[in-house]
Amino acid sequence: MCKFFLFINFVLYLGTALCFAQEESITLTTYYPSPYGSYKNLSIYNLDESTTQTDFTQGLNNAGINITTDYTANAFTPGIFWSTQNNNATKPKAGIYLKETAMGTYMYFGTSNNYATGITNDALVINYYGNIGIGATDPGPYRLKVNGTIINAINSSAPTSTGALIIQNTNQTVNNGVAIWFNDGAGLVSSAGVAAKFNNHTTDDVDLRLITDSEDRIYITNAGKVGIGTSNPDVKLDVDGDIEGDLLSTGSTGYVGYVSGGTQGGAYKLVRFSSSKKYKENIKDFSHGLDIIDKLRPVEFNWKMTGDKDFGFIAEEAEKINPLLVVRMNGEVETFKYMQLTAVLTNAIKELESRIEALETKLNNLKR
Repeated sequence: MCKFFLFINFVLYLGTALCFAQEESITLTTYYPSPYGSYKNLSIYNLDESTTQTDFTQGLNNAGINITTDYTANAFTPGIFWSTQNNNATKPKAGIYLKETAMGTYMYFGTSNNYATGITNDALVINYYGNIGIGATDPGPYRLKVNGTIINAINSSAPTSTGALIIQNTNQTVNNGVAIWFNDGAGLVSSAGVAAKFNNHTTDDVDLRLITDSEDRIYITNAGKVGIGTSNPDVKLDVDGDIEGDLLSTGSTGYVGYVSGGTQGGAYKLVRFSSSKKYKENIKDFSHGLDIIDKLRPVEFNWKMTGDKDFGFIAEEAEKINPLLVVRMNGEVETFKYMQLTAVLTNAIKELESRIEALETKLNNLKR
């Protein structure tokens, strides 16, 4: 089999003062065998390779294909385009072309979704900073700007870095990080996002931050501790602020809306407690008073977590006196119902009042 190479090493000038020729298009068609036969590929055989990148980026001597035009500010230049001999033959199906601006060059990669029109979109745009826009006419200062939905399909049953979107921080400075920011397009400043903070680049010491209005709202440490309103959580869930909850229970605990929302000065905080009849059934008088008070043992102690000194009751001891005095969580005694103790004290006061009245009656009878 014979191979034929066409070496072209000349410059053709059209429409100059020397030739007085009329400008026209030149079509180069390849056949094999010549002059008639099947269409074959056009190959450019050029040995001007180099191991120095600037030979290609800062000069034209090694250019394989060079398209030369005059510079006109904000003008689009001729490029490489694809068409077909049928189905709207005069319209391009896709193309690569440039735009010259005073700041630098844009490169456009266009495709078509309507052959009757031609190229209908700039699927990919690279601006003079080398930033890339997909579906965006100009990526601006962003390394990658995507106008549309991104889908990353990972066929895996567990979290993996294979096929995932990885945002890498190449700056090995402690306490720096990377982030995904959100804005509405009205400006370049974003105040909401998700950020990773690298506390140590030699270990997996990375914290995760959820930010709104430029403030950390949820902060997750590498140890799995979660802070809400704080970036330094000391426990599994550390909340700087009030917690409000509506926990409706009809079980043996006998409480409605009781939330132990962390410690404040070593004491559990009661956020909300409902006394409304609409939440209750099987209502009857509670008769215990002094019988419970006499058995309760007030104690003083230090909280293990903070070391703070405090006083109160031991829930496990109270549970043995009357199970209704405590709240259970996950089947275990958790806390003493300090609010419900007022009902016990009310009965105890009534009992004492009755005893006082009885004593006063006896005393008055003795005086007669």
